[in-house]
Amino acid sequence: MTPLEAAVEASYRERVMKFITGPESEPVQLFARPRRGTTGDWYGEHVGKWLCTAALAWHRTRDEILKGRVEAVVDFLSQQQEPSGYLGTYAEHAECRFHHPRAHEVRTWDIWNHAWTIMGLTHASEFMANDQALETARRAASAIMSVAPAQVVRQGNHKGTSSAIIIEPLAVLARLTKQDEISSYALEVVRALEASVGELSAQRDVAELGTGKSYQICWLLNGLLALNLQVPAVEYLWADIATHHLSALGGPWGGIATHKEVFNKRGFFSPDGLTETCSTQMWIRLCEQLARINPSPKYEEAWNLALHNALLGAIDINGAEWCYFTFPNGRRNNTYHWACCKSSGSLALEQAVHSGLLKPQSPPKLKIHHAKDTLDHHGQEIVRREYIAVQYGPYVYSAEPLDGYKRSETICVPQLFPENCFEITDEGMEDGIPSIRCKPVGRTPFLMRPYFQAGGRSDGAWRTTWLEVAWQ
Repeated sequence: MTPLEAAVEASYRERVMKFITGPESEPVQLFARPRRGTTGDWYGEHVGKWLCTAALAWHRTRDEILKGRVEAVVDFLSQQQEPSGYLGTYAEHAECRFHHPRAHEVRTWDIWNHAWTIMGLTHASEFMANDQALETARRAASAIMSVAPAQVVRQGNHKGTSSAIIIEPLAVLARLTKQDEISSYALEVVRALEASVGELSAQRDVAELGTGKSYQICWLLNGLLALNLQVPAVEYLWADIATHHLSALGGPWGGIATHKEVFNKRGFFSPDGLTETCSTQMWIRLCEQLARINPSPKYEEAWNLALHNALLGAIDINGAEWCYFTFPNGRRNNTYHWACCKSSGSLALEQAVHSGLLKPQSPPKLKIHHAKDTLDHHGQEIVRREYIAVQYGPYVYSAEPLDGYKRSETICVPQLFPENCFEITDEGMEDGIPSIRCKPVGRTPFLMRPYFQAGGRSDGAWRTTWLEVAWQ
């Protein structure tokens, strides 16, 4: 069993089968009418993500216990649905409800939560033949469609992108129900968003789209593909992300120059850049969706890098805990109970299995990645730091604290052939994956392991991926 296959099984046992066990589970109870709140929180997304994950897991395992739990949750949601079709976690007169006249003036994640709930219900319909789930999703979509598209993109945060993501759930629902009016409404939401943030087909830095929120942007791009809309524009923005906005670990990264979950501007680099696990999940899906439309090795290479490093490096070996952020250089930090990324990570694993992304890799090769951190003043370079990272096959390698305690150190390697300082070795081998011995000029060699293994696979481990270099 490969490390990714083992992660899928651990996540299934410890997250999918334990986080929600039926209508009595806390995330599901948020939908109970007497318990609905008045603050515009996003916690309602967990049920939809779990339904997506559980439906795919059942399709893989045919676990009758899991099937019964999904059916019970779907039935409960149907019972809590209001006559209007509303199926959220906000109280009847709360201003954060999407149909409230003041919804655009307050904090709200109502449409976002509905988007995930509809996605979960459509998964239960498509992969488990649950007719009740499809009807419940259709009624929830009808409630959304009672609001003008322009009003949809005025709600939520990140310049409307947190609400505009409704386009993919609607596109999926339109396909399953064969109701053209649903996809027509989704197209109107796209036009409303473009009226607000500019044409999505414009060739620009993806960081300039809305607020540059990586999770929302990747989901929007998946939505455009689901609508068979603006495929060349999606391919352009995918290439922009792949070229300028991925960490060494393969996930969309940012978080240093501006907001923690948005893309930095092109050219910005830091070895401490953050990748949100939710963004990794959506990025892997985007790669897979584009590969279906236009098969290309570049998409497979991209999803393999993200799966084996950003995603696999975020899950704890216990299968239940996840990191909210992964850092090329930084500490493993397991996140809190309600964190969005715990549900996104387990979903990403099941999606990868379902889409056939866990197939064996081509013969591994050693690859050296280069990066630089510079600072200019009036056109003059005043600071310059250069780094290298090492990849072997799909795995990016990291060092534990050097000499037992150093979290960073400048190493000397030849500029012409830096790969000569790295040697594949069986020493310290785990999971059948070799280690790499780094042999810098004038320094005691040290061992590097795949990022997901380095320092241990639990909270608190330190990993140094980008090595600062002084060229020989």
